[in-house]
Amino acid sequence: MFCNTNRKYRGHKKARGLALLEILIAIGILGLIAAGVATLAARTFEKQDLKDIQTDMTDVSIALQQVYSRAAQYVDTKSKSVQEFADSKAIDSSVSINPLTNSAYLFSVAKVRTTDTLNTGFVLGIDNANQTACNALITGPLLDDADYITVMETGTTIADQAFDTSGTIDIKNTTSGINQDIYDPTAVLALCPSTTDQNLIVIGYK
Repeated sequence: MFCNTNRKYRGHKKARGLALLEILIAIGILGLIAAGVATLAARTFEKQDLKDIQTDMTDVSIALQQVYSRAAQYVDTKSKSVQEFADSKAIDSSVSINPLTNSAYLFSVAKVRTTDTLNTGFVLGIDNANQTACNALITGPLLDDADYITVMETGTTIADQAFDTSGTIDIKNTTSGINQDIYDPTAVLALCPSTTDQNLIVIGYK
């Protein structure tokens, strides 16, 4: 009678140990699934941010071209961003915010040619772009839509740009034409050198 009871006890202990192992395995599997879902979600959000930026650049540039259509030149804003245009309802506030920073896109007047006396162009700045976002933006639709694209370092002023000269790092598109490096994947990586959020993309329109 005693031996039978002892065998039953050992059987319950073994079953309890097995159940605990199964729980730990299940937790591990759920952790892997959660990590995969989080990574996928992050990539999805990033892709949506990039689409939003491309749409914003188009909407903002068209709106500003219309606002200044009868003016001799573009005029700087005090904040060096598009915030004033959103406040005055010149552009929709929904397209004035950079999703990478949750702050207004940068803005500055620019010259189409270095020798110009009037600021007949303007630039918009997309700061805090990591290398992946930077590469996607400068090789995407913006390359065809903009009159000028260059990449600088976040924190650098975007003032005093001229569409016929290169920027701090390299040029992607100028009034002289598209830099052929755009077709070289290894060169594109060099154009957006920062692997962290330190790339500042400057988009010019006239």
